[in-house]
Amino acid sequence: MSRLVFPAKDSLPNPAFRLFRSKGFLLAQPHPRLSPWIQCFWLITADKLSGFSGFNLYADGGASLNIRFSYSALPEFRFVQHSQRWSLENTSTMDIMGIRFKPGGAWQLLGKQGNADPHSPDLPAAWHRLFAPDNKNYPMITSPQAHFQRRIAEVETQLLILAGQQQADTGLIQQTMPGFSRYEGSVENFCLDHGINRRAFERRYRTETGFSPRQLRELQRIALARHRLTITPTLPLTDLALDAGFFDQAHFTRQFQKITGQTPGQYQQRKLSQIYNPAT
Repeated sequence: MSRLVFPAKDSLPNPAFRLFRSKGFLLAQPHPRLSPWIQCFWLITADKLSGFSGFNLYADGGASLNIRFSYSALPEFRFVQHSQRWSLENTSTMDIMGIRFKPGGAWQLLGKQGNADPHSPDLPAAWHRLFAPDNKNYPMITSPQAHFQRRIAEVETQLLILAGQQQADTGLIQQTMPGFSRYEGSVENFCLDHGINRRAFERRYRTETGFSPRQLRELQRIALARHRLTITPTLPLTDLALDAGFFDQAHFTRQFQKITGQTPGQYQQRKLSQIYNPAT
């Protein structure tokens, strides 16, 4: 079963948790069997939504499956992957739960392609049965009184079943992304060095994440830079670029602004301001 996360401010397992928690989100880590593919679960309840103005979600190769629990209709699903302003409207009667997948995780567990329609996710039939009204556990998942831990337990049980049915494994992306994100050479040379078929390598990345290996490498490097700035906002930007795997400061700045819409300096100033005003 997953474990609710209420860490001390200076010991957060993921720096993004600080932002989520400050905005009224509940957070949970996944079952260890699901940890290769899932980063976390989150929930925001209707009573917390009135003060929620949204935040920026930046692409990092991962994906989110959001579940909207309306008290007068069946749950709705939405798949989110690319950068966008994340906000909630007309949700005063909804609780919203999210599953944050690591790169390739949604494909491994749900068979979901990275470039699929976000508004009409093609999910396994067993997944839909979990949220069907004739499921005996439906009230425990969808009612206003449903406990977050109970919802997570039901969803995790289904994901573990799906993992078995899909014979999910730590696939090519999970195995190669840590090394490839730091690799300075070409895709071709990386594949030669590791005995991997280049076409299969590129095809798997595009199929499972919607990005090419080069694109995903850039996204992961910028995600690492944002991670570093969240933990240490005073880090010099030249050191930040090197830590993230960039040896060309101008290239780092261009890519950072392309993905986040801000220069590294602007992002750094915003993170510094959050130290004194964590709700921003």
